[in-house]
Amino acid sequence: MPHVIADRVLEASTSSGSGPFTLAGAVLGFRSFAIVCALADTVPYYIEAVDDQGRPTGEYEFGLGTYSAANQLTRTTIRGSSNGGLAVSFAAGNKLVGLGVPAPNTAQTRQEWRTALGLTTLGNSLATVADQAALQVLVGLDQLARPGDVKPTARDTAESGWMILPTAPSNVSRVTYASLFAAIGTKWGAGDGATTFGLPYVPEGHAVLNTVAGVGTATVGEVISHSHTINPVGGSAQAQSGPNFTAVTAGATSSGATGGSANLPAGVKFRWLIKL
Repeated sequence: MPHVIADRVLEASTSSGSGPFTLAGAVLGFRSFAIVCALADTVPYYIEAVDDQGRPTGEYEFGLGTYSAANQLTRTTIRGSSNGGLAVSFAAGNKLVGLGVPAPNTAQTRQEWRTALGLTTLGNSLATVADQAALQVLVGLDQLARPGDVKPTARDTAESGWMILPTAPSNVSRVTYASLFAAIGTKWGAGDGATTFGLPYVPEGHAVLNTVAGVGTATVGEVISHSHTINPVGGSAQAQSGPNFTAVTAGATSSGATGGSANLPAGVKFRWLIKL
């Protein structure tokens, strides 16, 4: 019993009351339910009562219907109506019966969307990676991020379909992360050479740099070349270039070493994520 979502489906009907509606054929320029439905399929439907000029009379109803027999729609679940959300006992006269896609703003309609899209997970969230990937392809989100793309996040956890980058070389399965392996290969490490490969990583506190070549290679921290002028106790000024003094004078003093293990500007910390 598939749940069908399709466009330009609209038929005429003269059924009345609150029972099933007999469908009398597609309105000009539209398709019939029989074109898109098999028996027992469910559809999001709407019914609009109209006068002989095709103008709405005010009676309407929408919800979940079942294509229960040839050219017949059973109103299975009422979602809204001109009767305060209850089934409408339609008066005699002309009606338009269409397939109207509902907004996925309730758990029930979201699940109907999943059924129509061929997803399998029940409930309010997509719990499996396969369902998440399928939905991304169906609605085009897969074009917004590709396996191997990297982005920062201010959250402590990764969203579905992403992984937090490690801070040290790490290997993962080439099968489990096949899409990522296909995208980056062994650029960040060959793993065991057969079943695993290396993940990109950013050591704690290190900067991420732009490059025109050599993606996956690390740079060595260094201090830019510079010189100091010092005034030793009781002597003339001496020049220092690089790590060594150009001259040493008796009585010179040193202030000792200061600083940390890397030459970095002040900044803030984010987590880095990679698309799987």
